[in-house]
Amino acid sequence: MSTTANFKGGFLKTLSISRTANSESICTLNDDFIKKTENYVCQIPRFIMNNASKLSLIDEIMFEIRKKGDGNDDATTIIFPANWAPADFQFRPKPYRTWIELARQLERFFHRFGVIGELLGFPGNVKVMPPGGYPYTNVPIQGSVVSYEEMKADEDNDNAEGRHIAFTLDDDGRFSLEFDNWFSSFFYLKVGPQTQIKTGFPEYMFVVIQDNGNVTTHQNGLDNLFQQVALDAGFYVFTDEVENQNTAKRKFTSTHSLENFDDRLSIDCVATFPISSMISSFNNREEREYILARFAIADYEKNTSEVIISENRLQNINAIKEVLKIGLVDMTRNNPDYTSIYLLPGKIRHVNIKLMTRYMSEGKVVRVPTDMQDGTWVLKLLFSKKQT
Repeated sequence: MSTTANFKGGFLKTLSISRTANSESICTLNDDFIKKTENYVCQIPRFIMNNASKLSLIDEIMFEIRKKGDGNDDATTIIFPANWAPADFQFRPKPYRTWIELARQLERFFHRFGVIGELLGFPGNVKVMPPGGYPYTNVPIQGSVVSYEEMKADEDNDNAEGRHIAFTLDDDGRFSLEFDNWFSSFFYLKVGPQTQIKTGFPEYMFVVIQDNGNVTTHQNGLDNLFQQVALDAGFYVFTDEVENQNTAKRKFTSTHSLENFDDRLSIDCVATFPISSMISSFNNREEREYILARFAIADYEKNTSEVIISENRLQNINAIKEVLKIGLVDMTRNNPDYTSIYLLPGKIRHVNIKLMTRYMSEGKVVRVPTDMQDGTWVLKLLFSKKQT
């Protein structure tokens, strides 16, 4: 649908709405803007915004590092010392607007845990992290200061950089967690319910070497950490002799790409105008929505993966790039005919516009107010009088 300018008998009216730090604009005009809305068609020639929505509504501890115990321990009582903060062993990400940002937070979390174990010891005498932050250049330990560089130079340390659980990202977006012998000996991972679905990981990730030297991991068909040794062991048996056998690293790779954490569907412009409904079908059910426009987020996303070829051979160097639009973006792409909608009988004086973000969350479509706390948006509406 399009409109024609300078058409005999034609009539055009425009209305611009701008808002900062809020997803909703509520305004009552001094006079009726349009009295007989059924005679008009509404179009959106411009919609500019500068804030990206967070990727998902998942709010859980994605990964929790847990201690292993001995044969007489109860799993529910094996906890970290009080001088360890929950954030040291529980990964609940900060809001992320790209999946590469999620990867960065994961890599830093697991590295940070290893550094704490290396520099502070376990259970650790002092819970103090470096004032300079990552990569933790100076750490006070029992009144002295040990530098990160000194730790790396320790020849007696098999993993001097503290990467006892190493996070790596493949060029297809999948990621791996590699446990070294220190981590496998004393810790295991518990994966959150939604994170299990997104990654393909089981609830528990662990490595166990039994008394006979056999290696057991969750990939051997055991989906519960409390099943891998004799029943009378209760929780877990790990002697010094067995620990010495646990020298190999174990890598666990996700089934799905980190891009799977992007649950966003669209950004919707919702208005109180008398507008006709949009009919959609979801899971064999008809739904009617009253929206001005819908902007599919997938249309504005771009991911690339690059490989380097030297002397006609592929090099073991890959680059993953994800585009994040952080400036002002015209969601209509300067297309005045991006959307057109018929108006129903009524009038327009109260102008209430709300931006909503749609997510596919736990098998359901969920719509929440778009996060515009630090953003701004401008919406231009064009009302064209119908011609017969």
